[in-house]
Amino acid sequence: MALFAGTFENKVDGKGRVSVPAPFRAELEGGHAGGVYLFPSLEFENAIEASTVEWMEEMKAGIARLPKFSKERKALSMSIFGRARLIRLEETGRLVLPKDMAEIAGVTDKAAFIGMGDSFLIWNPKAAEAELSGASQTVVDEG
Repeated sequence: MALFAGTFENKVDGKGRVSVPAPFRAELEGGHAGGVYLFPSLEFENAIEASTVEWMEEMKAGIARLPKFSKERKALSMSIFGRARLIRLEETGRLVLPKDMAEIAGVTDKAAFIGMGDSFLIWNPKAAEAELSGASQTVVDEG
């Protein structure tokens, strides 16, 4: 199982290509042919979630345990699998951000990558910094 940790910022070129941070690439290389699934995050309004094929298979197994025709199962399946795209990394370690997802995340000339353990987030660096600060404050407040 991959472990994504750390925060990184990389430039996005005019074609929407961005280098995946080397520690994240190393985790992806052990997976499915240098591919990463991207989908709009369900937890963070303006972020793209990125995960391995193995993580998506775990999500599929978890959703499959829900009642077959339940609203929850349909909603999760459509929200994750209906919007996900398998993106192959280029030999240089870059990926092309789908234009619609880049717009959702507000990613233009720079992208922030934040490790979330099993997955990582891609989003606008200013929004990422605000979220990181808020998360740290929540940890302090909650003890």
